[in-house]
Order: sequence, then C-alpha cells, then structure tokens
Amino acid sequence: MIEAIAHLIHRDYGAIVKDFVKLGFISDGVNLEPILPVLAKVFDQALEGGGAKNLNFQELASDLAQITFDYPFKIPPYFALIIRAIGVLEGIALVGNPDFAIVDEAYPYLTDESPRLRNALRYTIYGKSGVFDAERFIDVMQAFESFITAAKSGGGESMNGDMAELGMLQSQTGYIFPGFLSSASQQTQPIQTRAALAFLLSEKGNFFREFLLGY
Repeated sequence: MIEAIAHLIHRDYGAIVKDFVKLGFISDGVNLEPILPVLAKVFDQALEGGGAKNLNFQELASDLAQITFDYPFKIPPYFALIIRAIGVLEGIALVGNPDFAIVDEAYPYLTDESPRLRNALRYTIYGKSGVFDAERFIDVMQAFESFITAAKSGGGESMNGDMAELGMLQSQTGYIFPGFLSSASQQTQPIQTRAALAFLLSEKGNFFREFLLGY
C-alpha cells in the first residue's frame, strides 16, 4: 500500500495498476490496458488542485468502488474494512486539522530498513527520472518529525535509533546552519523546514545522509 502511495505521488499510474494486482484489487492475468486509462482518470480527479496533499482517501475509495461495476476491479473483503477504518480516521483528523494529508502519514514508514520500503523511499524522493526532489525530501523529514513528536506527546514507546532525535528539533526555532549567517529570508522560512534541514546536518541525521550518499 505504501508503494502504491509512492507511485501515486508521481502519478505513475502504470505502476499503480500493478500495485493493485499485488493488493488483490485486480486478479492475476487480467488485461490491464483497458483499466489503466480509467484509473488514471480517477486519480487525476483525486489529485486535482493540490497533488497528493489534496488527496481525500474516502472520496478516492468511493470513486474506485464505482468502476468495479464496469471493469474487472474488485475490493477484497479485508481491504474493505481497512478502507472504512482509514476513511473514518481521516474524517476525524480533518475536523481537528483541515490541512491533514493522508500521504504525510505514510512518509514515516518509508524509513523502514526493508529493501522494498527503501526502494519506495528512493522512488518517492527521486521519482521515475532519478532526479533528486529537495522539497519531497523535506516533506518526508517533516512528516517523520511530526510522527516522532506525536508519539512522544502521546506517551507511546520511545522510538528506536538516532532518528528519534528529530522530534527534539521542533522547538529549536533559532537554529542557524553551520557556515551560514542568519538572514531575513531564513527567519521567514517555515520553522519545520529549518528543523528538518537542521536534523539532516546534525550528527543524528545519519539515516537520511547515508540514503542520499548511497543512491
């Protein structure tokens, strides 16, 4: 599912169709060519206006359910329950935060060390063209920061690894990067962005630095 979200971010609909086969939405052996343009239309509509950040999971699920009547596209019973649960939780989150984006909640799981998720992280940041996307990279770090902060404030278990230190940077509003002078433009830059970059340059940012250097 996380791999599908990574493909959705870059509108790689050909890869998403294959992801749906893996997830059981489309049976093995089905001709994917007639389904691809239909799914592309549904996803383009879901991403319209703000890209992946604008995605409403519940509305997308409803649109996907409509095409099951005309195409060999199905929703597995186990996934129907997942869709309902995510839809409800997304609705609650949007009440508390109108800017809530379901995509941001998937980003922290990309830091898992499994080969498949490491490849999904690489694809998320570099895309099909293999060009580094700095804004996407910062989005991933900010999402992980928010995840860590929420886990700590909720009294959950402490996070493993050096990346847990990222949650401590949220309060460092006056951070200045080594070798750079503070400027008006830097001071107006979003605090979360500065904190994410500060983490990347800190001793604790090993995971992301190794990821960049190892690509």
